Amino acid sequence: NAKQQCDPGNAPGTYVPITNNACPINTSLLAGNPPQETVFGSATIALLTPSVTGGSSGLIALPPAADATVVTTPVASGFITATATITAGQTVGFQWKLGDVIPAAGGTYNLSCFMVDAATQNTVTPFPSGLSCQTATSITYPANPTPTNSPAGPAIYIVTAGSLSAGNVVPAWKTAAGGVLAVLFLPLLLFRRRGHAGKLGLLMVLLMLGGAVSLSGCGSGVGINTVQPLAANTYFFRAKAISVSGGATLTTAPFQVKVVSGN
Repeated sequence: NAKQQCDPGNAPGTYVPITNNACPINTSLLAGNPPQETVFGSATIALLTPSVTGGSSGLIALPPAADATVVTTPVASGFITATATITAGQTVGFQWKLGDVIPAAGGTYNLSCFMVDAATQNTVTPFPSGLSCQTATSITYPANPTPTNSPAGPAIYIVTAGSLSAGNVVPAWKTAAGGVLAVLFLPLLLFRRRGHAGKLGLLMVLLMLGGAVSLSGCGSGVGINTVQPLAANTYFFRAKAISVSGGATLTTAPFQVKVVSGN
């Protein structure tokens, strides 16, 4: 509230030369609280405990749909598609603010989420191996919900599979048994040359017993099938809420998850 060419270091007063020009103060402008605006509220941002291991505690809010009662609805004008980028093997969570679009009567809604094609983002497509969408079975809203009694909205988790592989591992006892057999075969060749038939027969018995030991034991080699990680790609999803009372089915605008290759 200072005029041009005044010195805020001096006490308020009448105009004097610029070297000692006090700044006039309008105390009426200092009275009361300045206008304030809540940028983020609890209804906009929710930190929820995930139900899927590996998920983040923060959920990405889905933008409003242009018309939630239309299955092919796009994102409402002025908003952008909700997007997440993760590595194969990670989980990401979204939040659908369903309370903003349900009728004033409230009610219970059965929930589901599904994948759609990348071209139209409307056609339902099957989930590839290593990808799933998880959400609550249902959610109930009171009549005329308010920020104090309305659920935060269903959480939707996109779960991806990473790589897991293990080769066949030969136990140490099998390796040792193989070495024993190799050693026992050496005298067998020597006795064969010298014509010791009786000793040869005895060694054959010993070799059979040694072979039985080498082929038996408390376990076998470890063989884990290799699990291929989810292919790097951008996948599109929607969620649906079906009213149990026969009301309109509500659908989200499409949201997407970009999966990049992991280790």
